[in-house]
Amino acid sequence: MVDVSIRGSFSIKGNREELISFLTDLNKIVECIPNVEDFSLIDDESAKVKFRVSQGSISDISMLTANTIVKIQKGLKEVAYYINGKIVGSSFTSVISLDLKEEEGVTIIDWRADVNLGNALKLLKKVLDLDELIRSISDDTVKGIIKCVNGV
Repeated sequence: MVDVSIRGSFSIKGNREELISFLTDLNKIVECIPNVEDFSLIDDESAKVKFRVSQGSISDISMLTANTIVKIQKGLKEVAYYINGKIVGSSFTSVISLDLKEEEGVTIIDWRADVNLGNALKLLKKVLDLDELIRSISDDTVKGIIKCVNGV
């Protein structure tokens, strides 16, 4: 069961194959993700990524970091990022799926982020609006990706 699911869509001028190539190059895509503190490749399809979780309205968690392993799966028309991590002593998993469709010189990217929270995070969800925090992180990440891929 998914604890939080967020969806969106955006379009980018460009060729689907070139975008998929960019989106699956961990060295390039990590530059698009805000708040990355540390990054190291494990292999061509996975990396260790440490990022800072920040939410301006929640000053108590502005200094937390999440340690994650990110794995990429690439298809002909889609890219998926599988993320396993820990934050505040609790594990979480996330799958970010990007479906790419070409239409008249643009590529439409429909995205979805599904997040499963560990027990400690589920307890924290009772006192903090984690849905909004996850939505904010997702929006910032998507904006970063859009900014990067506009140059592809």
